Amino acid sequence: MSELKDDAIYAAIAHGDTILCQHDFAKRDPKEVVQLVLAKISPGESKKASLMYQDLSIHYITTQATSDTPEGVTFILITKESCGRKAPFLCLLELEKKFNQQYSLQTIGSASKDSLNKFEGEMVTLVNSGKYEDVAKVAQSEINKVRDIMVENVEQILERGERISLLVNRTDEMTNNAVAFRKRSTQAKRNLWWKNVKMGALLGTGVAGLVYVAIGSVCGFGFQCV
Repeated sequence: MSELKDDAIYAAIAHGDTILCQHDFAKRDPKEVVQLVLAKISPGESKKASLMYQDLSIHYITTQATSDTPEGVTFILITKESCGRKAPFLCLLELEKKFNQQYSLQTIGSASKDSLNKFEGEMVTLVNSGKYEDVAKVAQSEINKVRDIMVENVEQILERGERISLLVNRTDEMTNNAVAFRKRSTQAKRNLWWKNVKMGALLGTGVAGLVYVAIGSVCGFGFQCV
């Protein structure tokens, strides 16, 4: 969490060169400096920059010009020079997000004074609280989440690949077993056929022998029956 409570000097939101809402934290009345800065900003220029003025740092973010806001919207935060740039810009990004959530581009020009005064209170609370997201950390967190998902997907793919490989191996094994079984079946059929042929031949030979013996015993083995 970044702290600006002790370093914030002034904060404002402007539409073109018109101040929509503002707050002077340090009672230094830097409005003239702000007007000089706004005058140097090109209308509708989308930019993020910091300027140095005496012992102050002037940080600002301007939005892209549109047909509804041809002059763009500028978010300004003035801090002590020692504050650096990271915390002020994190605060400005959060301020811009909150402002856009409450005011559409079509309603900025017609926003009531009471509404803007109320938002000024929210702006003061935001600056003093230090509760604004570190965009870099959020982005890194999202990258880490995506990386974890990718790693998990790769692991699932590898696991699925192992299962497929195992299934292929089992299929190959079953195919080989089926081929071997077919060969053994064919060989068994051949062996059984030859066995039947041999049995038939032996049986035929035996029957022929018995007939020969029977006839020979009656007619003689010269087959001279009268």
